[in-house]
Amino acid sequence: MIYVNATYNFDRQFILTFGMTSQCAFFSFIQIITRVAPIRFVQFILKRLPPYLAAKMLVSAIRRHAWTFVGSGRFKTYTVIPIILEIAANPLCSAHPTNEPACFWHVAVFQRLFQVLISPRSTVVETECESAGCDCCRFVVNWPGRRGITALIV
Repeated sequence: MIYVNATYNFDRQFILTFGMTSQCAFFSFIQIITRVAPIRFVQFILKRLPPYLAAKMLVSAIRRHAWTFVGSGRFKTYTVIPIILEIAANPLCSAHPTNEPACFWHVAVFQRLFQVLISPRSTVVETECESAGCDCCRFVVNWPGRRGITALIV
């Protein structure tokens, strides 16, 4: 299970896995996508919605742009609470078999997007990973203060 709550632990693991240059590129990428003008407008709208509705809108946008980070894989979402994101045939997992979940990049990107656009206390946990022999990479997104369970949307 990957749980990126403490930035230090993620930074340390990222440097060990990918090196300092990749870490700088990753954080630059996150800063860029959360600061461009259209995203600022979206942030303005999402911050005024109840978190669950804002999260559904964000998941919809992530699904529309999944080809940018899934490549030849398949992306599926479940907007129950907690929100579940799945990547099947993840191209990042095929070359790096491990005994535990290893999608640090996806966890960090999803968590940062939810922290900036939904709730600063959002967390993302990778519960299953193809690199560890599972059928797909599964990410569970949660934030404090959420209520109820709603219908499944795939």
